[in-house]
Parts: sequence; C-alpha cells; structure tokens
Amino acid sequence: MKRVSWLALCGLLTVWGCKGTERFSLSIQFPDDSAKEAAQTVTIYSLLPAEGSECLALMSGTVVPGDEGYPVEDEVSISKPATKSSTPLSLGEAGPRLFYAEGFDQDGKIFLKGCESIDWTGDGPNEVVISLRLWGQSCDQDIDCDDGLYCTGDETCVNKICVPGWRECDDNDPCTVDVCNEEQDRCDHDPVTEWQEEGPAGDQSCSDGLDNDCDGFTDAGDTDCTTCGSDAECDDSDPCTDDRCEAGACVNDPITTGCGCGLPPQSASLSCQDPVSLQVSDTSRCSLLVSGGDNSDLENCISCTARVGVSVVDVSDFADGAGACDLDGWTLVTGNNCRDRVENCAIGGGPKSCCDDFSTICDTATFGQPVLRTELNANCGGGVEQWRLQKSFDLGGLTSPWLCFDTAGNQALASSGILVLVEDGQNAAEQVYCQNAMPRAEVDDFLYTSCVDLPAWAAGSPDTRLTFIGHSEGAAESLYLDNITVRGWGGGCARDVVSLLDEEFGGCDLGAWTVSGATNCQSTGCSNQTGWLPGVFGDGGSFSLQRTLDISSIDAELVVCLRLGSDQPAAADSVVLSYHDGLAYQEAWRQTGKLGPDGSCAEVCLNLSERYPGLHRQPSLDIRVEVDSTGAVGIFGVGVSGARFCDAPPSVVDIQSPPSGDGAGNYSFDVVDAQGRQLTTVVRCQIDNLPNLDASGTIRFQSQ
Repeated sequence: MKRVSWLALCGLLTVWGCKGTERFSLSIQFPDDSAKEAAQTVTIYSLLPAEGSECLALMSGTVVPGDEGYPVEDEVSISKPATKSSTPLSLGEAGPRLFYAEGFDQDGKIFLKGCESIDWTGDGPNEVVISLRLWGQSCDQDIDCDDGLYCTGDETCVNKICVPGWRECDDNDPCTVDVCNEEQDRCDHDPVTEWQEEGPAGDQSCSDGLDNDCDGFTDAGDTDCTTCGSDAECDDSDPCTDDRCEAGACVNDPITTGCGCGLPPQSASLSCQDPVSLQVSDTSRCSLLVSGGDNSDLENCISCTARVGVSVVDVSDFADGAGACDLDGWTLVTGNNCRDRVENCAIGGGPKSCCDDFSTICDTATFGQPVLRTELNANCGGGVEQWRLQKSFDLGGLTSPWLCFDTAGNQALASSGILVLVEDGQNAAEQVYCQNAMPRAEVDDFLYTSCVDLPAWAAGSPDTRLTFIGHSEGAAESLYLDNITVRGWGGGCARDVVSLLDEEFGGCDLGAWTVSGATNCQSTGCSNQTGWLPGVFGDGGSFSLQRTLDISSIDAELVVCLRLGSDQPAAADSVVLSYHDGLAYQEAWRQTGKLGPDGSCAEVCLNLSERYPGLHRQPSLDIRVEVDSTGAVGIFGVGVSGARFCDAPPSVVDIQSPPSGDGAGNYSFDVVDAQGRQLTTVVRCQIDNLPNLDASGTIRFQSQ
C-alpha cells in the first residue's frame, strides 16, 4: 500500500531517571493520496494507559481519549497546511504510551484513526509512526470492510459502520524492534541494533532494574556491573561473547562467527529444484545437507541469500538424449518461403521451396553428436538449397538479451551461409548475424561459438521470434549449426560484465605468467589482425602459459578468449585450454589440426560457465594454455571476462526463513519467484557465518 507522509512533529521528551532530555519525532502516514487530500485537521493524543488499556478499544470507538484507563497526557491539533511552528507534544516520565490520532474531514467528522502502543523505557524509540486507517465507512457485513492486509487486523461491520481492526505486535521487550511484516503475514521482533551502556559497577544503570545493554542480564546479574580480578569472573555463560577482565571491569565482546551453534559442522551442500516452469509453479524446494559436528537444531544458525542476473531463456542442442536429433521446440518453415541467394549477406532471389524434412537436416555422424546441417546434396534428398528454422521466445522481464550458437563448415564458399533474423509483433524481421562461407577459413568440421546482441526492442518482448537460415549453394558445401542459447538479464538487475584479464603481451612481457617450455616473441603472422602483434611462439616445440585469476566476484558468464594464429600451419598443431579444479587441470577446449590460413589470426571464445558452473566465486582460479606445433603457432592475446549478479530483495526472490530441519542435518526451505517473471537466481546459504560452511545452488525460473 502506498503511504504518504503529510506532517511530522518534533517534541521534547523528558526521560525520567535516564539522560534528562532527548529529541524524538512523531510522523503521521496516510492510507493513500485521496485520504491525505481530504484530511483538514489531525489531532494527536499522548495517553497514559492503565493496565489492560489498548489501541483496539480506541480504534473501535468503544472508548475515547479521557475515558477511564485512557487519561490524556498531552494533545496537539494540526490543521492544513501543517507548519513547523505547530506546538510540540510534551511527554513526562518514562513508561507505556498510546499515541492515538484522529483525522477530520471538511465537515469536522472523524474519518481516519490510527494508534501506536509504545513502551518507553528511556532507551527509545526516537521515532514513532502512526499509520492512519479509514474509519466510519458504511457497510452491511464484515467483508465490506476487509482491506486484505494482515497488519491492519480484522475489520468488522458494527451498526452499519466499518470499525478498523488492529494487529498488536508489541512483545513488551524493549530489546526488540517490533514490526508488522505484511509480506510474510507475521510480527517480527528483531533485536535492537543500538542500546544503552550498562555499568560500570556503581553506575545508576546497575540498579535501575533494566537490561540497558540488551544482553539478557540486569543490574548485579550483568558482569558489566561487577568488578573483577580475573577473566573467569567475567564469564556471562554466553558462548557468543569473548569474556575478559580489563582494568578491574568485565568486557564481554560479541563473537560474530562460529558461535552459538555448537561444534561447527564439517560440510554443507545445497540442492534446489531446477528448472522451475512458471506455468506450473513459482516455487523451488531446496534442501541443505549439513554433515559432521553438531548438525541438528541449526534452523536459526542458517542464513540464505539470493542473487539475480543472467537468465537462460532457452538452450537447444538438438539432441533427444538417446543419440538422435530433436527439434527442441523449433519448427521448419514449409512451402515457397525460402530464397535463392545469401551471398554478401543479402537475402534475395526466389521465392523457392524450403527444405522441411528434418531427417535430411539432422547429422549425428560428423561430430559424434546431433547437429543441424545444410548441404545442397542432402537437403530434402538433394537439390534444395535452403532451410529456415524458427522459434518464439518470451523475453518478458529481461533486459539486454543476446544469442549464442555454434557453427562449423566443410568446403563452404562465400555463396553459402548461416544467417539469423529476429522479429516480434511490433517490429519487422531484422538481420542480426551473417556468416558467409566457413566460420574459419581452411578449418573443416570444427565448431566455433558466436554471440550477438538482440535489438533493443527485443528486451521485454513476450513474442520474439528467431529465424535461422541455413543455405548451401554448392553440391558439396556444408554448414553446421548447434547449441543455440538465448539469455537476458532478469530480476531487475542491470547488465554488469567486467573484464578480469586483457593480456596483449605488450613488449613481449610474460612476467605475470608461469611459462613452461622455450618461447620467443615474434611480430610476424596475423596479417589480418596487425594490431594484435606481437605473439608468443614456441621455440621449436611445445610450451604452456599459466596464470591465476581472482573470480570471487563472478556469478556467471566466465568467458575466456584466445587470439590464435600460425605460420606454416600443420595437421599436428594443437591448442588446449584447461582450468584447475583444485585437484588437477581439466581440459575445457581443444583444437587439433590447422588453425586457419597461413599467417592469419582469429579469436576463439569459450564460456566456461556453460560447462562448469561450479567455477564461480573463487578467490583463485588457474587457467592454462598449451601449444604443440610442428609449424609455428602463436598466442597473440588472452582475455577473460565475467558477469556479476546483484542482490535480490524479497520482493524479487523470497526465501523461507528459518528453514525446517529434521533433526538429522537435513534442512528444507522454499524459494519463491515473488513476481512470477523468468529469472535465474543463485541461492547461497551459510551456517553461523562460517566461510567454510558456504553452499550455493542455481535455480532457473522459466516461462517456457
């Protein structure tokens, strides 16, 4: 509910037996703009309630200020417009208060009421907010008065007039902040974050009967109020404080980690339902398994947070899981809706018949995995140049969407190509990608990844349609397509991609790298990318470059790009990219054979996050590039980048707290996509704030 503050009062509060005087503020909040405009006068009362007196009686109208049990300590009326010169409320001794307000319309009738119960002990609060409620509306039954809010209590219809309800959250504990939690339909009693000092011995705070410092001990029972001669005398029986004796006074500093939850467990792992179809549910069930140590009764020691960022909308690998091809929801265009030419990225000629026989497009042999192929001799049995593949996506709630896919070729010339079009109900088809001929000249049957941004108008579009065109002009010319992925930034998180490394080997400096094998620096080759020179080459044999990166801030899209080239390329040449998983190096990518034409260079990028999501948020990650060549293969640059997510508030991702435990180390909780919009969230749980007891899991809430 939108609440609008109309006025604020500041008064002088005399605190009995504490500090003398303190400033406090009193604010009025209206239920909406119309109520704010209709209110002509607001009267505010400070009442000294007798035992059993409560706000509900005032809100229902069964009592009024001044009745027995509700004596008026002070009152002030403010008429529109409010001015800073309004007379302040003046309060006397500490004790319980009812702050009660009535709002009057232009006819002088009460139509707003609000009340707050405060137990003023001398420690605060310094701010009081009275939320006004509509009062006196006509009705026939209770449901006519229901505003649908938990924190306003149960409204009733009495004598054809709506009587506001009331939700009492005051737990009479001055060491908690009592707040009604509308989102969770409950009262929250969070520990205060600021408190008074208690002690040293002999101070008035050691004999006032109050727990001034909110540590659970009062006066002589508090070590702050006793003198000491040793650390043992300062033991407050609280395992979460560091107890010691300093200069005859006890000091009990809080311990913030590894405390209060018994013997720390040895490990924790988190698993969550993933993915979640928003067409079925907005909730993922998560399970946290805690092993070793005291792993039971940890409900209040587990804290979980959520981060949002890159959302994966769709992944198509065209595999059915059994070695055969599958369209993965894509459709082939039928009829005379294809064209005769794609040379120079210009679609023209025709119209001509499209190949729509999926069995002739599917290729499971060339790469040992299902891929799509366009080949004049094979499309629809031969003689058909082009097929078109289409699929629509809901990009609602996403910004900065982009598309990645793998392509390869075999003997394809410039008249053949792979093209991508994008359109929606409001925007005509726009070409966003074109590859004529091979993705890398003279390299047959090797898949390279390409990524392209979708048009700005595609962000948030619920019906974005992608069209892939596969065109083969010559009889033996083949082009391949695989691994189409659509992504965007969700959960209200703006695009945040950072560069972790941009190594150009300027001046042939290898100081930041660990080098194995003999190398030399050359400014030859790369005739098509002279700005990349120089490069690091092997001196007549193999070599490797290794470097450690800090990726502790990275949540996704860990991309490594290699700038490669060769002089006198040979079939035995190879380049390998590996990463260290903590035990050994694991191969992430390998290209064997010619890297391309003699003297030319190309950049190859690999998204490690797609293959190894567990690499994220590590303080150190070792990567290694290995080169083995009979010719001369050079590394002309290495780039690494990653995406950072942002914290998700409960209004975006709501995590049940505390989790439910079974007494044997198993804890479960729900994670809710609060807005029901597609997003990817990383949930992270810690036990007692111990860094080594940190478990995380990824949940994809998908609209399709």
